[in-house]
Amino acid sequence: MTHNIAVIVDAYSTGAKLAAKFHSEGVAVLHVQSASPIIDFYINDFRPGDFIANVVFNGLAECLVEMNRWLNGIKPICVLAGAETGIELADLLAAELGVEGNSTETSRVRRDKYAMACALKEAGLATPYFLRTDNLHTLTEWASGHCWPIVLKPLASAGNDSVFFCNAQALRHALQTTVRIYVPIKLCRP
Repeated sequence: MTHNIAVIVDAYSTGAKLAAKFHSEGVAVLHVQSASPIIDFYINDFRPGDFIANVVFNGLAECLVEMNRWLNGIKPICVLAGAETGIELADLLAAELGVEGNSTETSRVRRDKYAMACALKEAGLATPYFLRTDNLHTLTEWASGHCWPIVLKPLASAGNDSVFFCNAQALRHALQTTVRIYVPIKLCRP
């Protein structure tokens, strides 16, 4: 058995390719699944045969016990998020296992689209116009002052999951489909 083990939380999308890269360096990989079942958006990406085991998260204490069973006393060389869905849990597990990683205090900023935009704005960086709302009237009123189309995206989605490019007539349908909205729009040019 190898003495090097990496942990990947939600090895989906491009993260599904990480295990093969670790294997090419002689590193075994343990997978942690942040939720069960795997969401449809990612199900076809998951390659269970790439891992020494798949641990399904059902609470922190239970997850750590199961992980430690597979780690067999070996401290992982890293804990990585393979997809956006694994960001917060990867940060938490890295902290719990004493592995260098991102701070759990800022995990939400790397996952929640609204928190991301706020952090960028607070840092003085250019951001699109944005709003978080689940109210059609609020959204329509806000949107009337901006150019179209408007992009609606759930706060914690990944990729193009439940993303809508909307004109004024499409807002109602998109808002009913997408709960809690992050709304960036194109920056209008004069």
